[in-house]
Amino acid sequence: SAVWTIKHGNDENRKNEVLNNIKTLNFKNLYDFLTNRESSQNLDSNIEDLKTQYKDFDILSDLSLVVRVCVDIYYCRYHQILWRMLSGQKDGIIKELNLHAGESLISPMPGITVLLPLLKGKIESHYKEWLNLLINDNRDFNQQNIDTYLENFTKLCKYFHLNPAKISVVTSSIFYEANIVLSEVFSEIREKLNAFFEDKSYIANISGLFNTYQDFYDAVVTASDSNEIRLKPHRDLYSIALHKTGVKSEDFNKVIGFEDSESGSVAIRAAGIGMCVAVPFAQTAGHNLRAAAFIAQGGIPEVILEKKFFLDFRS
Repeated sequence: SAVWTIKHGNDENRKNEVLNNIKTLNFKNLYDFLTNRESSQNLDSNIEDLKTQYKDFDILSDLSLVVRVCVDIYYCRYHQILWRMLSGQKDGIIKELNLHAGESLISPMPGITVLLPLLKGKIESHYKEWLNLLINDNRDFNQQNIDTYLENFTKLCKYFHLNPAKISVVTSSIFYEANIVLSEVFSEIREKLNAFFEDKSYIANISGLFNTYQDFYDAVVTASDSNEIRLKPHRDLYSIALHKTGVKSEDFNKVIGFEDSESGSVAIRAAGIGMCVAVPFAQTAGHNLRAAAFIAQGGIPEVILEKKFFLDFRS
């Protein structure tokens, strides 16, 4: 993992962390080898010798060392997958991971395909089709309430058309990771919209919103924007997003933050944001989400269709 990261990694901070961990492990020969420009050109051919040198090294008695090594292995594997995706090897990765043919490695959270154009005020017609797309992302909704859902959804579309929202992405991932993931998510959104809507001339304009995530979002904040010891659950990343989008402190109560984890939910509240909505998924279902004002077990579709995005339409 260390050798691959130093040779192929695209993030200098990650490389420096790996080298620092090698120092801590007291792998002097490996450190000298990886930091020597001449020898680093032959990393692959020397990796077996390196593995032989350190095969009997025992770190299991020191939990902190185990954690360091596991973190390096995790990020190496993650970056390998991202690197191969960029190299056009998605099909090979899908096969290795025993996923179904045609299955996406990275997909938008259920409901996001509808939520984003909704908040930007771009859904001005075809309400029932958009509703069906939303319900397809959560089939647990009671079909007997379809008329109520359509009424709520239409009101929301009209409201955000008159009051488009600013939207930011806040992630503890570094920019290199977030850039690839967000680009892939937007590609998936475009494909999903084009496959779902029969009126191609109509959806072409909506799909154009998702050409690049950089043009869509009002701010994108990653771990690369902050000192790494101040990531979630600290407030810093969310505070940066509030600053970038020009939200004044007296208007923080008008902001909603969505998170899928315990640390993220705490970070939203620590930043002074008025409302935190937790949207847990399988891997975070066991997190302590009590910092959130509302836990949306039904995901984004529940927030839109049943909670009407927490807006009061009586006035």
